Amino acid sequence: MTSERTGSGTIIKDADFFGVQGPEIWRARPDMAAQILMQILAANYGRHNLTNDLTPLVEDIKASKIQPFIQFSEGEPVACAALIRMNQFDVEVGRGACLPGKNGGKGAPLIEATRAWEESSVFPDSDVLRAEVRVAKATKEVPGSHATQVVCLQKMGLMPTAIAPLFHHGEPDRQELFVLASKFRSKALLSIYVPKLAPVPASAFATEDEFIVFSHFWKGVFGRELNVIRMTRREARTKFTTVRGGPLLIVRPDSFTALAKTKLELPFDQSTRFALARIPLSDDTARITGQIGELREQNFKLVGFEPVLSDKGFGVDLLMGLLSQDGIAKLVHPSFAEGVFPGEIEDALMEISLRWRKDSL
Repeated sequence: MTSERTGSGTIIKDADFFGVQGPEIWRARPDMAAQILMQILAANYGRHNLTNDLTPLVEDIKASKIQPFIQFSEGEPVACAALIRMNQFDVEVGRGACLPGKNGGKGAPLIEATRAWEESSVFPDSDVLRAEVRVAKATKEVPGSHATQVVCLQKMGLMPTAIAPLFHHGEPDRQELFVLASKFRSKALLSIYVPKLAPVPASAFATEDEFIVFSHFWKGVFGRELNVIRMTRREARTKFTTVRGGPLLIVRPDSFTALAKTKLELPFDQSTRFALARIPLSDDTARITGQIGELREQNFKLVGFEPVLSDKGFGVDLLMGLLSQDGIAKLVHPSFAEGVFPGEIEDALMEISLRWRKDSL
């Protein structure tokens, strides 16, 4: 292994490496893998959600919680991706980027990581592959996301389920929209759960655009039309709990009370600007209707849904979100790759995206 020092730091090179090198290489070189991942991500995004401390990343690679895939060209690392163990059931494919000005191989590390997961050579006991797909336009500091959208939502076959301004990147710091997407390892497994899908309360949809996008995503994932039910909300109000989940605040219904409504306190800060509420659709529909109403009273918007596997079995979470004032001020317009979404869906996605800046708080 050799290295060169440039104006942006030390660039690792190794003449013996070519193409995409997978986890079998990096288990013996966790420090090298962590440094390369950080360099490529920082070259794209400047400030990002990963800590600048390499130690936890190195430890996660050593423990096989993170499995890197790094592409080399002429001995130089030019693109990266990783599979990340989220829990017993879920694996995330992410950390995807290529060095600006380099040929990143048209998403080769992301595609290779997905293939490895599908063939069960990595995390063979997991059932769901997830991704957070940027839908951001290019700026002079940060590259756009069109290639990533094509790779993840077409070539890799991940199915979109939600869209929201979840994360922020870059110098200067910008809040960007992401699509949440999922893929089940076994279609047979999914077919067992689909007949048990719960209906979605009509109160979830504040606009026609929300219904159009949600219905399209639902049919794409489950292969059947959305079942919508109208229900009167119960009078009892919900007590919500809030915990930090990485750069997000995760809000969940906890218990019910007869007390008058109280404002949900959300500890937003410079790094945490988005609150994501997860409402299990397996709960009583009247209670869910009430929870949706309570969150809307506090300016939460519909984000989408997410299929969930846990020790309790299969379920679907309805997702709603709230963007902080700081996030609103730094929110940038999205940009969708041509052909990834049908025209009607792309138009509705754009309207939903713009509404985060117009209506929030």
